[in-house]
Amino acid sequence: MLKKIMFLTATVALTACGGSSDSISVPNPGSGGDINYPKLIVGTINAISDQNVTVNDYSWPTEHVVVQYGDNMLSQHMLTEGAAVRVYTDGKKLSTIELNPTIAGEASKVESGSMTVAGVTMNYDTIANDIRNGDYVLVSTNKYSDVIDVTAVTKLSSAPLYSEIEGRISEITPESSTFVINGILIDYSGAVIEDGPVSAGAWVEIFGQFEGHVFIAYEVDVEGYSNSNDIEIEGVVTWVDPQQVAFELNNHIALEVNPQTRFKDGIQRDLAVGKVIDVKIKNTNGSSLVSEIDFQYEMIPPVSGKPQNYELFGRASYSNSVLIINGFTFKLDPQTRFDDGLTLGQLDGAELEIEGVFRDGAYWVREIERKDHDREVSLEGLVENGGIWGYSASDRSLEHFEGLWVELECFFDGLSLSQCQID
Repeated sequence: MLKKIMFLTATVALTACGGSSDSISVPNPGSGGDINYPKLIVGTINAISDQNVTVNDYSWPTEHVVVQYGDNMLSQHMLTEGAAVRVYTDGKKLSTIELNPTIAGEASKVESGSMTVAGVTMNYDTIANDIRNGDYVLVSTNKYSDVIDVTAVTKLSSAPLYSEIEGRISEITPESSTFVINGILIDYSGAVIEDGPVSAGAWVEIFGQFEGHVFIAYEVDVEGYSNSNDIEIEGVVTWVDPQQVAFELNNHIALEVNPQTRFKDGIQRDLAVGKVIDVKIKNTNGSSLVSEIDFQYEMIPPVSGKPQNYELFGRASYSNSVLIINGFTFKLDPQTRFDDGLTLGQLDGAELEIEGVFRDGAYWVREIERKDHDREVSLEGLVENGGIWGYSASDRSLEHFEGLWVELECFFDGLSLSQCQID
C-alpha cells in the first residue's frame, strides 16, 4: 500500500464504468437484504469469472470493480484466482480491491517454472506461462508457509519505479539502519516508516530499489492489527497455546480469544495448527478484540526440515530481545505474549516456561510465563544424545524418542527428568 511513490508510466487503464467513485452493493441471497461487510477484508481471491469475483466467500460483480495496486488504477481483468488482496467497503458497498502481493518487481532468470523477483528465487509451476525477463510481476504466496509457495502471479503492462518485498525482519542493526528480510539486506536509513517502529521479528512491507546487493527502502510499512476495527482476516492457524486462547495467524498475526468471541462451524477446542479460519476483529472500548472465528476447512501447512512448535522451561538470561536457556537461544518479537504479569525487565535470571515456533532459522518465542513448582513438566523438541533442551533422564525414558521431535510429559526433580512419555 505504497502511498507516496507513483508509477512512472500509466498502468492498464481502469475500464469500469463510472470510474473510481463507483461502489457495489450486492444483496445477501440468504436474507433478501444487504450484507453487512467488514470495512476491510484481508484474504485471497477464491474465484474469478467474467461476471463475479469472490474473496473470503463474499462475491461481487466484476463489471464495476475498482482495482488498485498502490495508488494506481488497474483493469478488473488483472484480478487472478489465488491473488492476495485487501477489499475496502463502507459496510454496505464495496469500494476498492487492492492487490496485496508478497513480492513485486521485475522478473529475471526466468526458466521453465522458476524466476527471480526482487532478489527472491521461486518456483511457480504453471500458474503463469507467459512471464519473460524484464516483466513487472506481482507475486502472491501462502504466508503461512516457511517456504515460498506461489499462489498467483499477475503481470503488469508497465513497470513502477520500485520493487516490493514482504516478510519478517530476521536481523536488525539500528546503528547502520539496516535489517535482513528473506536473506536480503535492507537499508532503511532514508525510508518513511509507517505504523512502526521496525524491530526484529516485525512483519513489514518494504518498497524500494536494489543498488547492487542492497535493497534501498523508500518506505517500510509495519503490519499490525492491534488498533484495527471492523476487519476480517482469512488465514491459517500457525501456532496456538495449550489453553487455545492465544493463537497466531499466517505466521505473524497474534490474536486472542476473549469471552465475547463467537465461533461458527466449530468451537474453541477446534483451534489447532493447520486450521483455516476467518477472523473478525472489532474495536471495543479502545481495544481490538476477536469478535468471531469462522472455521473453514483444515489445511496442513507445508513443513520445512524441522518441526515448528517447541516448549521448554528453565532459568533464563536475557539481553536485547534474546533469551538463553540451557545454552539455547530464543528470540522475542512484537508478537511475544507475556503471562503472569511478566515484563522484559523481569526476564533475566527468572525461572520461565516458554513456547514458540522455529521459523527463518531461529526459535521465536510466542508465550512466556513464570515456571510453576509442579514436578510434572511439559517439553516439546528434539531428543538427541539422550536429552532434550539440555535435560537428561535419570531412568533412560528418553531413549525411546532418540532423534525424534516429540511433545512429552515428564517428572523433574530439579536436576534431571524421569518417566517421560508422549503427551
